[in-house]
Amino acid sequence: VLAGQTVCGVNPLGLRIGFVLAGAALIVLTETLARRAGCDAKTSVIAAMVMLGHVQLSLSATRAMPDVLQSLFMLVSAIGAVELLLHDKPRRTAAWWLWIGAGLAVATKGMLAVVFLGYVAAWLGATRRRDGAWRAMVYPPAIIVGVAIAAWWYVTMMMMYGHVLVDQFVYDQVAVPVSLRWVRPAYQIPMMLGAFAVIFLPWTLALSLLRLKRAPRDVAGTREKWFAHFALGWALVLAVVFGMGTHVTFRYIFVASPLVAVMVAGLFARIDAAQRDRILRRVGSLLAASLAVLA
Repeated sequence: VLAGQTVCGVNPLGLRIGFVLAGAALIVLTETLARRAGCDAKTSVIAAMVMLGHVQLSLSATRAMPDVLQSLFMLVSAIGAVELLLHDKPRRTAAWWLWIGAGLAVATKGMLAVVFLGYVAAWLGATRRRDGAWRAMVYPPAIIVGVAIAAWWYVTMMMMYGHVLVDQFVYDQVAVPVSLRWVRPAYQIPMMLGAFAVIFLPWTLALSLLRLKRAPRDVAGTREKWFAHFALGWALVLAVVFGMGTHVTFRYIFVASPLVAVMVAGLFARIDAAQRDRILRRVGSLLAASLAVLA
């Protein structure tokens, strides 16, 4: 934000340019995530197209909302997590992606990235009991840097404001988001899950109307299947966490959108090639028109 205002001046463009660039980076990294998940080049591009047409991405980026920054940094963390979960010999850089992305997300907008790290650890423990994967995740230099990035701002503010900061932080992160009344979560959790089908229109509509081919059984197909389970699990975690809240808005689940976009692209790639290409042309034209109107 400071760089944007330094270059463009203190005006709407200077305020928003950083968030717009973050939105563009999020689209590019969604394609990277798809490749790490085992998708081919065409499916990875479709995943980026799905995010390009995401309504919440457009709103967050153009209105300078911190949700786009949080989602970008959690996507960085997710790229590292997918490397750890789906590859037999994850690269050392996976831990750096995981922890630095999570640290930046915490510094940007609170503790949701810690929930994601717990989810990754639980998934790793349930599905990958190899010592190598755990060693790759628990890499002390990456952990130290990630924690330092996450903590420095809060430590600085605590030194300035003391217990007032702690009280406000707990109120914002726990007291307000969580409701112990069972009636509210009973309808809010299904509503949050159903929101994913709405925010990914028209892609979800095409999937519901067209017949999918049988899933492949090769290694790449297996990785896509595992990733779909991982993405759905994270979407469910967010639906439960925010569905128990006293105040619900669909932008809370935006952080799971890149993972769900890759899953949607994987399903979309199984549509008959002729139908898929026809739909891609139509949706591409619709996206181009929509972006022209927003511009």
